[in-house]
Amino acid sequence: MAGEEKYLTRIEWLLLSELARNAGRLLLYGDLLARLWGPEYRDDVQILRTWISRLRYKLGKNPEDPKLIRTVPKMGYIMDQSPD
Repeated sequence: MAGEEKYLTRIEWLLLSELARNAGRLLLYGDLLARLWGPEYRDDVQILRTWISRLRYKLGKNPEDPKLIRTVPKMGYIMDQSPD
């Protein structure tokens, strides 16, 4: 609902902030993982998918049809600059 407050965890906030700072640009899985969790997590794509899913659920009306955060298969994520 418009105007509704959303409460994010620290990781959700950091992930959203990173995506927003780079809106319109593809962020590769490995780069996001290294920035948020450290270089030792560079290949742990499943943890990133889990957190993106949680973030989409909180931000979107329909997590099955994401509008704000798009997945580029086998590459990474893009936050749209002007969501619908």
